[in-house]
Amino acid sequence: MQIYSLDSLNITPLSTNYYNDNTVELQKNTLFTENNYFVNLEKILENTNDSTINNFSTLSLTNRKNLQDVLKIKTLAPLEDEGFSTYLAANALYSLTNRTRFWVVEEPPITSNTAAVAVSGTNDEMDNRYYFEIIFLDSNTCKIAHENDGIRRYLTTDITDSLLFCKEANLDNLGEYSPQIFLYTYDRPNDLIIFYKNLSDIIFYVGYDSALSELTLVPTITGTSLNFTNQTVFRCEPRADDSNVTPVSDPWVSYEKDSNNAIPISRDLSFANVHSNALLNSQYSTITGSELNANILSLKNTNTPENYQSKANPFFQEPDVLMRDYKKLFTGSNQELGNDNITAGYEAYTVDVVLQKDKVTYFHVPQGFFPLKTLNLNDSALAEAGAIAGDHPIKSDKIFKKKANYKFTSYYGNTKLENTGSFLCSWLSGNADAYSRPVWVDRYYFPSKISFFAALSTTDFNAIEYSTGYDCLNSIFSSDIQVVDIISNSMFEPGCYYAYQHIGPEFSKKYVSSKQNNLLQFGLQEIIIMSPPTLTASNFTDSSFISGGNPAQLPIPTPTPTPTPTITPTPTITPTPTITPTRTPTPTPTNTNQPTFTPTPTPTITPTPTITRTPTPTPTITPTPTITPTPTPPGQSMTIGRSDATTYNVDLESAYKTYFNLPDFDFYNGPARVVTITLMGNIGSTGTGSAAIQTGFWPAGSIINLVIPADKSVIGCGGRGGGIGTTTAGAPGGPAINGKNGTSTSKLYIRIGFPTVTVTGPATLNVANNGILGGGGGGGGSGGWQQSTAYLAGGGGGAGVGPGAAGSTTGISGGVAAQPGTTTAGGAGGSLAINFGGIPGPALFGGIGGAIGAAGAIGRGSSPAYDYAGGAKGNAIGAAQGVSIVITGTGTTYP
Repeated sequence: MQIYSLDSLNITPLSTNYYNDNTVELQKNTLFTENNYFVNLEKILENTNDSTINNFSTLSLTNRKNLQDVLKIKTLAPLEDEGFSTYLAANALYSLTNRTRFWVVEEPPITSNTAAVAVSGTNDEMDNRYYFEIIFLDSNTCKIAHENDGIRRYLTTDITDSLLFCKEANLDNLGEYSPQIFLYTYDRPNDLIIFYKNLSDIIFYVGYDSALSELTLVPTITGTSLNFTNQTVFRCEPRADDSNVTPVSDPWVSYEKDSNNAIPISRDLSFANVHSNALLNSQYSTITGSELNANILSLKNTNTPENYQSKANPFFQEPDVLMRDYKKLFTGSNQELGNDNITAGYEAYTVDVVLQKDKVTYFHVPQGFFPLKTLNLNDSALAEAGAIAGDHPIKSDKIFKKKANYKFTSYYGNTKLENTGSFLCSWLSGNADAYSRPVWVDRYYFPSKISFFAALSTTDFNAIEYSTGYDCLNSIFSSDIQVVDIISNSMFEPGCYYAYQHIGPEFSKKYVSSKQNNLLQFGLQEIIIMSPPTLTASNFTDSSFISGGNPAQLPIPTPTPTPTPTITPTPTITPTPTITPTRTPTPTPTNTNQPTFTPTPTPTITPTPTITRTPTPTPTITPTPTITPTPTPPGQSMTIGRSDATTYNVDLESAYKTYFNLPDFDFYNGPARVVTITLMGNIGSTGTGSAAIQTGFWPAGSIINLVIPADKSVIGCGGRGGGIGTTTAGAPGGPAINGKNGTSTSKLYIRIGFPTVTVTGPATLNVANNGILGGGGGGGGSGGWQQSTAYLAGGGGGAGVGPGAAGSTTGISGGVAAQPGTTTAGGAGGSLAINFGGIPGPALFGGIGGAIGAAGAIGRGSSPAYDYAGGAKGNAIGAAQGVSIVITGTGTTYP
């Protein structure tokens, strides 16, 4: 047997090269052997699912990987940094504080050669004197300039080694020995800079003398690992990251609906990186050196078997959008010549069943239902996917199941629920609150008492507690109940046969047409909007309703009275009236859909009753229906928000009614509520005109206890910075919490036939703040130029959730853009150096956006008249509107 040693003389290790883009590298590990031989282990080829040889190529199918784990972009050459405009702040090693002091330079007449500099400026007085231009000559040396009225002066060391600003000395040819050139160390990620000077071959640092509030030269500290002090480190204007590292990502993006023809990305529904299989192809017959050229194809792991995009992955531990897992390559046998086409086999656990509108779709659930065994209808996402809900089965989506128990002799499968009894269908029952999730219910009926179609169309809802079909039917057999609905126990089960009817527009038209006999008026006429103060019991009729929070009235013709009994307002009866024979009391039918409303017999009033004052017996007049208050419920608890995402513009009223499935009628006519609401995530606002949280309107006397945990926050929206296209001043920040809707102290709730309710609560909002509570920061003001309103340095956006946008810096190229705010800090203002027609002009500076609960800084223009104001701070409590709001807790509150 011939034996070969493993060494570099007979085997050459290859390194995979992605030849389509020379900036892309495959990440790898290198294995070294004891005989000085090494092997490249490509990460993309670790634990491959399959590999084949075909047509002089090797084909490898990887397992699902994150591209950033196996690929990288080569580090790009850094861009040359020529300098920037900035303030210079002492006592600001970690951030700007009330102890921070800024460089501030004298601005003498243009004829003066020198200008003094001090370190005494404060954050609330910033103007052109506070800003400087750092000019990088190379990676080690720089000049520090200040410009005023077209005159530029540079930081200079004089013959006494003092520091001041002087006009250009034209000594740059001396390099670092020029009195106007300084050595520097710039920490761009942390916005810190150090200046130092070589004087007689001794390094001196530019430092801050706190006792004299001036700049001084500090000699190098010897005998320590750090040869300078904190007083020689200055904070400068934040700048955008200059990173030359390009990340690799494979995102799956979901877009939001937008009425402005924009296509905003939904961050909550998108995935930054999706693990995908990849197909690696290498033509081994063309290898000439130590590199193996390869092509990499990312496969369609997010496509369903039918090539649709979906978020229906059934595995909880995987992203919702992963639909395929490629396992096998089919290329023919491993040979030089194989199949012309490559086929990849994959595993998938979903199948598309298209439920077409206005049709009945028949389908089987497959016998293999992995990873599920059964799926209850209410656990499915049919309601979220567009199923139509109604008040009876005829008007709603419904599901029929083939009841059978002979899976071994037919293809109908074996249903686990009872295969006896008069099960009609499962249907999607809606709710008076359009924002509440509809519920699937099962309908049972008595064929001996009601027909199949009548059972489908009845709106009588008789809910019972389900035990077994026999017990339930036996308990109601002696009653007049013909139809029973229970919360659905129906399930999608392996092998079973289903029919799904999806309601569509054509069916809706047919249903409306079937109600022609009940038509009062075809089409709607003009809607007359009335202001709330004019709405009284005398002008509110059956043709009125509430739309968009405002009372409105439809000019619907009054129908001709029919013998059908109706509920009408009881007239005011004077003492001892005589009622004409036409006024015969008729029993009003019972409305079973309103359990708190118990109608009693009400007399039907003819259009022109004759009332005669005669001493006849006074008839008994049944009063107008009233609402019987229910006892005050005990204290309740609920949660709002999500731990994995920020929630915006929360209305506690809507959240409460949704959480406890309460219709408006029961809520507004009910007793005072006492509820404790705990945040599960951070709450913010999408605009400064709305609070992060508003209480909404509650029954009078209601008490809300809002708990903000230690790691959660309620923060208003940050104000936009001033600039071109908005306003020159910064916008104010938004509030964190508003009482009611922030603008009204009460609202009217009206329902035909019932007394009008004036909703004035809640009485109290107790906020236990153990986290962070505050309004958004105001936007920074812009800085303008008196010669033209088109020249502005934009203000920074205010801090907030969401952060305030930056104001626009515009008018000349080369300006520094303002920055938007963040969730905790205001954005830096922009800057603009005017150079109009070759004539140097003033420098303009936008104000810094305010931090949480802080006003934005004023901008600094060419003169005080063009220093535009920063926006006011947003308050923790905006408009209380009569609600007593009490804040306690150990957290941080920015009032």
